[in-house]
Amino acid sequence: MAKSLALQSIPTLNPDEEEPSAFDRGVLRVINNNFRSIALALNGGLDTATQLEAALENNTFGAFTGLFADFGPSLSQNVALTSTVTHGRYMTIGELVIFNWHVTITSAGVANNAILITVPALMQQATNNPVAGVAYYYDASAGATYSGPLLAASNFQVYIFNHNSGAPVGVNPNFAAANTDTHSGFVIYESV
Repeated sequence: MAKSLALQSIPTLNPDEEEPSAFDRGVLRVINNNFRSIALALNGGLDTATQLEAALENNTFGAFTGLFADFGPSLSQNVALTSTVTHGRYMTIGELVIFNWHVTITSAGVANNAILITVPALMQQATNNPVAGVAYYYDASAGATYSGPLLAASNFQVYIFNHNSGAPVGVNPNFAAANTDTHSGFVIYESV
């Protein structure tokens, strides 16, 4: 069942009633400013609180769905890795993509290679440029967790950058992905 984005109620000023307090005027100003900011961020065509309220009531944001969708990412470490996806969800807001995942590896990779994970939509970021996100990898055989920021391996894959070694996880520290290892994280990026 789709979640509704309809507004519950928005306070309004009635000129026949007594003058609102400074606090009420401030609250209404914040609400109106936030509506305008949200509208402009989500869809440049909605530029007033009235237009935004109508869009919320009718769920007519176009590319903004307001709902997360399933996405089972693919992983590789010089070879395709099989995995069980415990959680893989993403949302798009215009060209903005928000994606989070948790997977358990069920096969083996090749040591001295970055562990790559696919994203649900092509990225604007160039290869080896940072994306807004962080992930961790749990190496079950070593009992070690490696975490760090994400870098774009291509326009459809990211990897964990080990800021201590200056190399991708899987290269330094050098290990092969293996059965029962886990990979989790989130990324926010601009799609093509």
